[in-house]
Amino acid sequence: MNDPKLLRLLEGGIRTGQHMMIEDVGETIDSSLDALLLMQFTEQAGGRKMLKLGDQTLEFDPNFKLYMTTSLANPHYLPEVAIRVLLVNFTVNQEGLEEQLLADTVQIERADLEEQRNNLIISMSQDKRQLKEIEELILKQLYNAKGNILENEELITTLNKSKVTATSIAERVKETVRTEAIINEAREKYRSVAVRSSLLHFVVVDLGELDPMYQFSLQYYKGICLKCINAHHTVPSMDEPVDVADERVAKHVDLLCREITRSVFNNIVRGLFDQHKIMFSLTIVAAILRKAGTLPHDIWFYLLRGPKIAPDPSKASNQVDKPADIPISDSQWRSIIALKESISQLSFLAEHMQAHPEDWRSYLESANPFDVAVPGLETDNVEPSLASFLKLLVIKAIRDECLSAASLNFIGQCLGPSYVEIPPLDLERTLGDMSSHAPLVFILSPGSDPAPVMLRLARSHGFGDKLHMVSLGQGQGVIAEAALNKGMSQGEWVFLQNCHLGADFMGRLEQILKESVFSAAAAPSTEVASTEDGKSVHDEFRLFMSSMPSKVFPLSVLQNSIKTALEPPKGSIRVNLAQSFASQVPVEWFDDSSSSFRKLCFGLCFFNAVLHERKKFGCLGWNNMYDR
Repeated sequence: MNDPKLLRLLEGGIRTGQHMMIEDVGETIDSSLDALLLMQFTEQAGGRKMLKLGDQTLEFDPNFKLYMTTSLANPHYLPEVAIRVLLVNFTVNQEGLEEQLLADTVQIERADLEEQRNNLIISMSQDKRQLKEIEELILKQLYNAKGNILENEELITTLNKSKVTATSIAERVKETVRTEAIINEAREKYRSVAVRSSLLHFVVVDLGELDPMYQFSLQYYKGICLKCINAHHTVPSMDEPVDVADERVAKHVDLLCREITRSVFNNIVRGLFDQHKIMFSLTIVAAILRKAGTLPHDIWFYLLRGPKIAPDPSKASNQVDKPADIPISDSQWRSIIALKESISQLSFLAEHMQAHPEDWRSYLESANPFDVAVPGLETDNVEPSLASFLKLLVIKAIRDECLSAASLNFIGQCLGPSYVEIPPLDLERTLGDMSSHAPLVFILSPGSDPAPVMLRLARSHGFGDKLHMVSLGQGQGVIAEAALNKGMSQGEWVFLQNCHLGADFMGRLEQILKESVFSAAAAPSTEVASTEDGKSVHDEFRLFMSSMPSKVFPLSVLQNSIKTALEPPKGSIRVNLAQSFASQVPVEWFDDSSSSFRKLCFGLCFFNAVLHERKKFGCLGWNNMYDR
């Protein structure tokens, strides 16, 4: 939509009757297209239709068709836009994506099955077309027949041939249906992988509601899943017994589900801020449990939203007074009544608190309520994961201050500690995931600066003098474009800083990357990949960008880039130490140093971590706020 040649291309399409597509349309459409969308024609001699586009009057070819697409997840078009076009929801749904991913998975794991299935589909289509042609030929000859049709030798010969052909095709169709059933049965063994991949995709899509920078394209997401499947692909043995093969496939599918979940989590979580990481982990757990039928939807949404209407205990039909022996507030008691009335598994709460105040006092005084059994909760006939989730609801009601820690325990119990103890940013590993057509975007927060880390990374890889750093702002667009062109042609690194300050350059940046970097993604893996426009992208070219969360950052660039969120060290002393060592202390340099120097380095990092922990108290006991 931002292409400066758009009107010129439209003029050619309107005159010649071509079909054209405009990509990445926003929520508003350029006013220069109003006459075209409203079909404001003028008639001329000879019945020719003329249309004014911009300052040009063109002859309109009736074969012309215009399509427009948008990358916005949930666009809102004003009525004056909606009445001019036909809106079609072309977004993928969970079932459709599941079928796509199933085909991709089987293509990798059992390419023979997928090829055989595709051949069957083609064969069935050809047979049906042939039957239709025979029927049309018979009807045509019957229509044109004259006199007694029993004396028409040509018609009788055609009928005999068609009978033989139809019988043969019917036998092939029966055989094809049997073969297709066998193939589908074998494909269904990999259904769990497609279900898990499709499920996680919509969890990732929902992240865009938290921050405008959390955008991931379907192509990028599928690349993560398929890369993981390829990494764990095993060649099946054709000689093993059926029961052994089924057991092996079941174990392999279970492994793929776990590894895809881990791979998606690791790729996405590095682009999230700390406040959203645990939320992402909890959403993954809930999505998996809900799909398995373990966690009912109403219980999950109760944790998110609470009761629909907060109950008044004094007006309840079966009123239960707040126990005087248990130190809880009126609002906490209302939460207990709401749980009692909304969640059938917790309907005993109010009466049990009345009858067993000692047990509930102990529960309220426990340091970690998630590790303590909820008094009165029967878990014998309840799934362990559901029982643990019910604990979260009780904790939210009367121990709200412990909900975050309890959520971490719940995630670790369901998925493992790697989804809770998230390692610090590893730029070396992130660099390994990059390529000439996969840029990296640093999502900044106040106080974070990736420039020193970038300089060390470039020097360690021999690009110290081949790193072009441009801080965007007024008048810097020309310099940034020159750096991009040089980097793409000569295989150098380019770092565009503070993209949120270069709003006027973002449209041009999107166009450059679409014409070069992203279009070269499908080019052969050679030293220099050529794009459709003849431009070249060197295989060693790397593009880095940094930006604060901003809506001016191009959506297509965000969706097709690797993202990393940068925040100043915060959290526990352990997290601060890990981040300091990961970003400031090279492993080889630390290991090769003397014992006394390593102690000095560790002491300095530890002191820095302690100071960061003290920041929560402001400047209490200090002359100035510490922010290093």
